[in-house]
Amino acid sequence: MRIWAVELPYREPFRTALGVSHVAENLVIEVETDFGPVGLGECAPLPRVTGETREAALKALTAIGKKLIGACPLRIEAIRELTARLAPGCPAARAAIDMALFDILGQVARRPLYRVLGGYRDSVQTDITSLRGAEEMAEDALKAVEAGFRAIKLKVGTGVDEDVERVRAVREAVGPDVELRVDANQAWSVQEAVRAVRELGRLDVAFVEQPVPAGDLEGLAEVRRESPVPIMADEAVRSPSDALRAVEMGAVDLINIKLMKCGGISEALR
Repeated sequence: MRIWAVELPYREPFRTALGVSHVAENLVIEVETDFGPVGLGECAPLPRVTGETREAALKALTAIGKKLIGACPLRIEAIRELTARLAPGCPAARAAIDMALFDILGQVARRPLYRVLGGYRDSVQTDITSLRGAEEMAEDALKAVEAGFRAIKLKVGTGVDEDVERVRAVREAVGPDVELRVDANQAWSVQEAVRAVRELGRLDVAFVEQPVPAGDLEGLAEVRRESPVPIMADEAVRSPSDALRAVEMGAVDLINIKLMKCGGISEALR
């Protein structure tokens, strides 16, 4: 297995309630087999969410790579269990390994991976993300719609009144037919979140994502009970067991499943 460090500067700073990022510091891996296929994987740690740094991921990948010598790359579940034991605190590193193994599986099957996984759509709707002042976000939203986007994710979290004003400005700019998704990235208290979701319900938002701190599932459940719009968990759900607990507590309508947060395609499927 070979590992490369890459730095990918953003065209514009990426702002959320958790902080500002100017560059993606990732790792790319290449897993060779003795029967031909070579699998590629990418590790994009989320230190503000999982605590995993690029340095920790590199250390984990180096250790895992040594253990994979001689292993069958098609035994994906067995390798998933191995990486979970070796690097429990490095989900992005595990995701890179998992991604490379699925790449190899697709090559062996001679099918694109989405077909191997049972997918049937040839396109998906994506969104564009923004966190700036109300007027700037409205301008950004209009440009996004003109570029063909029909869904916009609005990052908020600087204060409920200001946050609602941002969403209102965007809604007025783009009209009623564009889907607006709101992500607070844990910024609000339970009381603030309840007030915010009631206001946002009047603006026809599709959902509100992670309105309260990740560790407060009881608070998230309270917000959901009071909310006129669906509630999505992100930072609060990092594993299948987290997902089950959130559902059992009635804390979520939706879950944002990120490969770098949960540990890869295998964990996402679980």
